Amino acid sequence: MNTNKVKIKAEYLTKKFELLPAKSSKNKAKSLIGSNSKNEKDFWALRNISFEIRDGECVGVIGLNGAGKSTLSNIISGQIAQTTGRVEINGDVSIIAASAGMQNNLSGRENIRLKALMVGMTNKEIKSKMDDIIEFSELGPFIDQPVKTYSSGMKAKLGFSIMVHQNPDIMIIDEGLSVGDKTFVDKSQKKMFEFRDEGKTILLVSHDMRTIKEWCDRVIWLNYGEVKAYGRPEEVIPEYEKFVQWFKKLPKKEQEKFKTDQRQAQLDYSVEELKAEIVSQNPSKSRRVQREVTEELKNKKDNHKLSLTSKVIVWLCLLAFIWITLVSLSNATLAESLRHPKTFFTERLFKSDTRNMTSTTKKEAVVKTSSSPKKKVSQAKKTTKVSSTQKNTSSSSSTSNQNTYIVQAGDSLSIITENQGYSVEEIQQVNPGVDFSVIHPGQEINLPEPTTSANSTTEQSDGANQ
Repeated sequence: MNTNKVKIKAEYLTKKFELLPAKSSKNKAKSLIGSNSKNEKDFWALRNISFEIRDGECVGVIGLNGAGKSTLSNIISGQIAQTTGRVEINGDVSIIAASAGMQNNLSGRENIRLKALMVGMTNKEIKSKMDDIIEFSELGPFIDQPVKTYSSGMKAKLGFSIMVHQNPDIMIIDEGLSVGDKTFVDKSQKKMFEFRDEGKTILLVSHDMRTIKEWCDRVIWLNYGEVKAYGRPEEVIPEYEKFVQWFKKLPKKEQEKFKTDQRQAQLDYSVEELKAEIVSQNPSKSRRVQREVTEELKNKKDNHKLSLTSKVIVWLCLLAFIWITLVSLSNATLAESLRHPKTFFTERLFKSDTRNMTSTTKKEAVVKTSSSPKKKVSQAKKTTKVSSTQKNTSSSSSTSNQNTYIVQAGDSLSIITENQGYSVEEIQQVNPGVDFSVIHPGQEINLPEPTTSANSTTEQSDGANQ
């Protein structure tokens, strides 16, 4: 019996993803706020996974593409949450995948500092280990070049070098060394054996059976989300290679049919099927486990969807955007719309265009009057006398025949006179006592009648003719 301490323990582990019928922004947004459940399909990437990994063990994870290997490593490293089951981790976990966590615009040296800070290393520790990390990575002068210029092998070297100098209890290597050269792989293997002798735990995800045979004490064979076999490399690897050879010999159509059938089984999987499997595996604690599974699903919150608080915030932001848009289409300010919302919707909304049309009509009337044909000189004299009489009458009644204008944000007296087609003196004449050096939005000012401006323009034109 193995008395080493359990470092990783997984029981009845499952992971469910929601598949959308089409990759559209609309579907993604609806799924994010939880209103697209009718169009979603459940896809079980992992189904009833259970295993233990102890101190000093190196365990390999093998399987075809899409078997669930990376999903399992992401759950163990804490990057995503499982749907059901328990994962017990006793120690600090560090993961290396091809370019995982690398910032492409930063240099290799800057990425070393960034990742070291993320795992809690102090500046003093980073400084003391920097040269060792660079030397182990074999990147030489490329260490100060942007990571986006690195090859896959160079990224793997950098990531692995950072990880081994963090000195974690549990190391997960997800295809991190499959792209490295043989010299570096041999050096990494030697380092891994040193860690294993120190009692550290290693989980190695790889398609390279040679590396799995040389490194691993036990192997997990995943097949479309299920554990097909779990045991020593000399027992599991021959069975896996036999399966791979069988699959490769199938005609193309039969290969596609096999993959389609396996994917359909992942779509058809259910919690009831999980409970039935648990009962068949361990009848003595089936009731307790079934109850726990049911409770977990009841309390489970998918980590890719918004929480209730986040949904409320999103809706409030959307309402605020709509409100501001409506205010921009009205002749009211934002403060006025909030103070009197009923009046805003019934009287002020969509009124800005009407005001602007009135101003335009006034200006057109002035222009039309100013550009009318000149009359004969004899008739102009008579008209001048009549206009003079009308001018006196108009002057006495100018304060009674008036329009009003509501000052808008950004208005000044010169802007108002230009837009409304009046002179400064005309507006000041019908607003006695008003200080036009200080005007504010919402202030109401009087405007002369258009006819007054028109008559004044006619008088000036006739005077010029005389």
